[in-house]
Amino acid sequence: MKTSSLEELIGRLRRLKENVGFISNRVTAVQAGLDSWQAEQINRKLYCLSFLSIIFLPLSIITGEGEESLKMVGGTLIKLLGELLLLFDSS
Repeated sequence: MKTSSLEELIGRLRRLKENVGFISNRVTAVQAGLDSWQAEQINRKLYCLSFLSIIFLPLSIITGEGEESLKMVGGTLIKLLGELLLLFDSS
């Protein structure tokens, strides 16, 4: 009787070990997927920020011509910034 109980316990422990291995593999896969998703989100935001830097960095050169050009370029850039922010919120 004790031998069968011991064999049954060993069998249960083996099944538990297999289950723990399966769960560990699944958690690793989910974590890799989340890491990939997070990297994709960061890359999308950096992509849009690079466009903003392309626009705003040469602003001092463009607006050196007068106050009216500053207002025109500034207004255009504010509108563009608003559209980009809407793009970020929708994605």
